[in-house]
Amino acid sequence: MELLISRLIASNKSEILGFAQTGLWVTHTLVGVADDNVDFSADPLTDLYYSLKKCKFEGNLEVEITAISEGFNVRYVRLSGVFVDLYDFAWPGGIANVFGLTIDIGNATKSQAGHATLTVVPHPDAGRVFYTRVATFNVGKEFFASF
Repeated sequence: MELLISRLIASNKSEILGFAQTGLWVTHTLVGVADDNVDFSADPLTDLYYSLKKCKFEGNLEVEITAISEGFNVRYVRLSGVFVDLYDFAWPGGIANVFGLTIDIGNATKSQAGHATLTVVPHPDAGRVFYTRVATFNVGKEFFASF
C-alpha cells in the first residue's frame, strides 16, 4: 500500500503543495484519485496477490501535510476506495508454497473459474470472466515522507 500511496501523492504533488503551509500541519483530501498500476506481486503470500495481483485503484486520499523549503512533508494518510479488476485467471499457473502447503495455481484457477465438469448441473457462470470491484475500504495510518 505504501507504494500506491506514494504514487498517488507524487502524481498530485502540485495540488497538495497548494494547500501546504509552513510551520502548520493541515489536512487536504484528494477526491477521485486513481492508479491503473496497482501491483500486489511484491508480496506473494497475501490474499490480494492471489485474487487481484494487478488491478486499478479508485477513491480518495486524505493527507496531513506541512510545507518545507523544497516541497512538503506528510505524516498521516487516509486511503479510501475500491480496487477494480477483471477477474482473470492465471491458467499457466505454476507451483506456490504457502505456509508449507504446495498449491498448483493452474488447477486452483480452473476450479475458481467454475469449470462446468465440476458440478452435476453446469453453473450458468462457468468459465466466464468477471468485472470485480473489491469492497470499499477506509485505511488510515502514519506515513512519514517528503515530496
